[in-house]
Amino acid sequence: TDWSLHVDSSRRRLELRRAGRRVRSLPVAVGRPGTPTPLGRYATTDELLTRRPDSPYGCCIIALSGHQTRLVEGWPGGDRLAIHATPQLETIGQAASLGCMRARAADVRMLMRRVPLGTPVFVSA
Repeated sequence: TDWSLHVDSSRRRLELRRAGRRVRSLPVAVGRPGTPTPLGRYATTDELLTRRPDSPYGCCIIALSGHQTRLVEGWPGGDRLAIHATPQLETIGQAASLGCMRARAADVRMLMRRVPLGTPVFVSA
């Protein structure tokens, strides 16, 4: 695929690129201190619709091949990294998550339409 996603955790931005050129730049929430978003190269693996926009994952989830290695004790949500929507819009652009990247529902839906499974995802500081 000529698509790629680039997350800059210090700027709290996600860039959608095609053939190396920026197509869109979106604000995202990233991991908070203690549960930072793990840096590295991943790939998109699954796209899920929750049917519950008020859930912690919002309307939809793009699962990644990466894992959160600093889970909060008792967290029931598993260790997979994801880009997902959130009903907590005030957290977007903040270091507020347990490691996932949170975005507006419209932005996650747009990514799901454009980005095929297997798309590389680069997370940097």
